[in-house]
Amino acid sequence: MNFRYLAMIASNQREIVLLRTCDGCTKARLYAHSKAMCLSVANDDRTLLVGCSDGRVMVFSSISK
Repeated sequence: MNFRYLAMIASNQREIVLLRTCDGCTKARLYAHSKAMCLSVANDDRTLLVGCSDGRVMVFSSISK
């Protein structure tokens, strides 16, 4: 079964939240080392890049079972 997901920066700018869109279930919650400023999805639709206020970039991949 294929699901769609929504990745977003939380209002506190310290968390990245991954939600399953069909039911709103939180599938992942990641904490940033500084304020998250921007979020981008790579061409593979699985890799997320998060730009932070201190100039560093967080990169992570979503893997579903």
